[in-house]
Amino acid sequence: MRFIRPAAVSKFAQAYDLLPDADATLDDEAKSYALVEYFNALVKRLNLPASLEELGISPDHLPYLVEAALDVQRLMKNVPTAVTANDVRDVYLTLFPSYQE
Repeated sequence: MRFIRPAAVSKFAQAYDLLPDADATLDDEAKSYALVEYFNALVKRLNLPASLEELGISPDHLPYLVEAALDVQRLMKNVPTAVTANDVRDVYLTLFPSYQE
């Protein structure tokens, strides 16, 4: 969500407005950040895995993960900004907190 947030500020703001206890006084930019934080907090509150490592997936799988993500055209067509293999890799790297290049 952090990656596409800058290209989807108004959509994120609209989604934020649907949340319980949404702060209507925030501007769209602040709402878009608040939506990202809401989902980060939700993952923690539900005790969901926050990294791919927690699911047993290692950084060795990065090339396959990047290729597979780029091949899912129905998802890539809905991303509101251009996405490169390096972008996808950078997003995946955030899901491997212990990985050091």
